[in-house]
This record gives sequence, structure tokens and C-alpha cells, in this order.
Amino acid sequence: MNATYGITSNLTLDATFNPDFSQVEADAGQIAVNERFALFFPEKRPFFLEGTEIFNLPMRLVHTRTVADPIGGAKLTGKVGGINIGYLGAVDHALEDDDVVGEAAVNLLRVRKDVGQSSNVGLIYTDRTRSSDDFNRVLGGDARFVFDRRYTLTVMGAASRSDDPTEGAGTGTLLNVGIDRSGRNLSFDVQLQDVAPDFVARSGFIRRIGDTQLRGEVRYNWWGEQGAAVETVGPNLEFQGFWDHDDFWSGRGPEEWEFQYGGRISFRNNVTFFASGILSGFDLPSDAYEGLFVDPGGGERRPFRPDQEAFQPLHGLRLFTWFNTWQRFRGRIRAEWRQTPVFERGVGVPVEAADAWVVDGSFNVFPTRQLQSEIGMRHESLFLHDGGGRHSTATIPRIRTQYQFTRALFLRTIVEYDSQDREAITDPATGLPILNCEEECELADGSADHDLYGEVLLSYEPSPGTVFFLGYSRTMVDDSAFAFRRMTPESDGLFLKGSYRFRF
Repeated sequence: MNATYGITSNLTLDATFNPDFSQVEADAGQIAVNERFALFFPEKRPFFLEGTEIFNLPMRLVHTRTVADPIGGAKLTGKVGGINIGYLGAVDHALEDDDVVGEAAVNLLRVRKDVGQSSNVGLIYTDRTRSSDDFNRVLGGDARFVFDRRYTLTVMGAASRSDDPTEGAGTGTLLNVGIDRSGRNLSFDVQLQDVAPDFVARSGFIRRIGDTQLRGEVRYNWWGEQGAAVETVGPNLEFQGFWDHDDFWSGRGPEEWEFQYGGRISFRNNVTFFASGILSGFDLPSDAYEGLFVDPGGGERRPFRPDQEAFQPLHGLRLFTWFNTWQRFRGRIRAEWRQTPVFERGVGVPVEAADAWVVDGSFNVFPTRQLQSEIGMRHESLFLHDGGGRHSTATIPRIRTQYQFTRALFLRTIVEYDSQDREAITDPATGLPILNCEEECELADGSADHDLYGEVLLSYEPSPGTVFFLGYSRTMVDDSAFAFRRMTPESDGLFLKGSYRFRF
């Protein structure tokens, strides 16, 4: 049950009890065979999307998908005087970090005040509490100042306090500082992000904890004459480096770094090409490999410590184009070759060098005014330098088609095949298996998953708040990549939702 109350013309209260947040649209598959960090999936649920733009920050201290299975919730959004307000509260029945299902009280509060025409300052507070000794609270402030119409200074700081029955209590800090210039010819931006090792944001999404990132980019545009075939052309240079948090403030070198150098050219009729070379490197200390061992058999183990010279320098080339020339067809294509490490994903450290071949494309087709289709594919293959054997392959084709019968009624289908496989991690010097003994010693085994997902949804929404959904989804497991034989059903879902908004 949902209720909406307009407190004033600028302030709205929304409440929900026992909400149905079943999948209205499934997440698109992402390649994870060589990924060290958590993948980001955007919020798609209407209750958490509508009116919550105020929670957008330079770093995601609020990510509402952390509220996974809400029992009920309330949302207050709008403006009081010259202050923008956003509040979101919920009781979440979800799996926590300790793999225990329980109820957590979630409170998110954001206030922001405009300063002048384009600047603002704000505060953010988040709280996720399960008990008096199991909670996470974050308090932060941010400011955005625009001056001389071209320059933007962004500053953000936050501190967290957490308690956990397993890990105990702890505090941490976060800092983000950025400045950018947006000009007709010259543009640049510089950004520093620093996240302390003990910083925790259970209501947000911070991809890398305990790292400091410094990045900068410079772009220049030359403009063609009015009506010329070439509208703009120019070079760009980008650098980013990642330091261990303590190493950065001690003046030591980065653990990871990358340069991108290239250019772009834009033609008349919305066609753009990008090309860039990539130069990168990794130099991790030996203690980053703590817990990894080579197992020669016979009960003997020796620490695994690869030579870091194998990971620097690494080279690459990226090509990208997008076009929006025709009314019924538009799209984008990215092709990339780069040298990259194969990572031991448990610890997140490079093991040996490989060549990565990547293709990522998406096309939107509009055969008629009522029919539209998005056809996409992601592919990545890794081949080891030593011996040249294939280490991993991931291919994810996806077709999303929608037919709009009327303004209020549409039928949508989604078909996606997600095939990802990865060989076991071995010592490149000896070919022996690698053990991860951070907790219990386990082999860094390979994996293979080949899933076919299909979904159909009928949606009828004659007016805001009055909706009817009827949908069906199925996931099937294939025995090998794109074999389409002996496919085993893994899950089926039938969802039905109807709601009607009463106005008083």
C-alpha cells in the first residue's frame, strides 16, 4: 500500500507498507570474470527514483539498492524556504555483511542550500542500525561553487562510525576534492578521492576502500566553420593513479597508474570517433599477497610473490564511435585491446599478464513509431602472455524489445544470454596451483556459467499512480556456451501488480 500527501506545493510525503518491489526490469548482465571489486547496478525501482535526485553526491554515500527487501518506508522530498530537503526511512529485511538475515532500520537525511545562482552547500547523514552493537552511521558535508562561469570547485568530506559484533567498533573518513574548467576550446578537470581503510558506508556504494585516487584530464577542441563536415577535433590526455591510503600521505609511489592519450573528431549529423592509446602499470608490495601460496604438493607451501616488472608497463588501444544520424537507427561501438593482469579476485592482486580483447556495442532500432528494440553485446577474452593460452571468455548478448500499443499500454520482452568462464589461477613460473589461505585454504579454481534469461512484461499505466503489471520470467542453465541443448530451468517468476491512486 502506498500513500502520497502534499504537505505544501513544494513538499511531498510518500509512505509505503509491504511494498512490491519485484523486478519490473532485470539488470543487464555485467562481465565479472576478471573483476576485483563489487559491480555497480543502478536503482530502477520507482519509489526510490522519484524525487531522490537530492541524494546525488560526488561519491555515492547513498545507494538505495542497499535497501534490498523493505517492509515499509517513508520519503519526504521538496523545499522549505531556501533549503532543499530529502529524507528516506525504511525497515529492511535483508542479508547483512555477516550473512545473517535480519531487520535493519534505515534513515537517510539530506539538506542542501543554494548559494547564488549555481552554487550550493549541503549536509548528508545516513544510519543503518540492526541493534545497539550493530550499526553504521555516516555524517558528511559538501559544497559546489561555480565561479567565472567556467570553473567549478567541488569539496566533500565525511566520517563514519560503525560497530559490528564480529569486527568491533571503528571510525573512518572520506575526502573528495575536484576542480574543473568547461570552455569552448580548453577544458580540464582534476580530482582527488581519499577513502580511509576503516571507512564504512553500508547505505552507499564505495567501490574501493583504503585507496587514494588522483586523476586529471585535459581536452582541447578546434571548431570547424559553420556547415563544415568536421564540427570539432581535438586531443585529450588523462592520468589516474591509485595509492594505498597511508602510502599516499607518506609520499610513496602509486600501486596502480594509467595514462590515456588520444583524440576525437565529430562530424556533421552526429557522428563521433574516439581513439586513445593506453599506458598502465601495477607495482604492489609483497604484503599485498599475504595469504596466497603455491602448492607443489606433499604438504609443502611457499608464499606466492610474482615479479612486479611483469605488470609494467602495459599497453593498450581503444576505439570508440557513436552515431545518431538516422531517425530509426542509432548506436555505439567500443573495441579495445589492452595488456592487463589476471587478478586473484579473493585478494585482488595481479597474478600474471594477459592480452584482453574487448568488444562492446549497443544499437537502438525504431522500425515503426510503436516498435523499438535495443540490441547489445558485450564480449571480453583474456589470453595469457606465457604460453598464450586462453584464460577467460565472457559474452553477453541482450535484446530488449518494446511495442507501444497506446500511450498507456505497452508490451516488453527481454532476452539475454550470459556466458562467462574462467580457468583456474596458477603460478606463471611453475604452473602450480595457487591457494588462498586468508581464512581456509582454497584453490583459486576456475568457473563456468552459461545462463539464458527471458522476460515478458505487459504494462498499463493510464495515469500516475494507477498501474497494472503482468509479467513472467525464466532463467535456464546451458551445459556449455551457446550450446542450447539439455538446458535446465533454474528459476521461474510470475508477477502481477495492480494499484489505483485515490485522490482526496
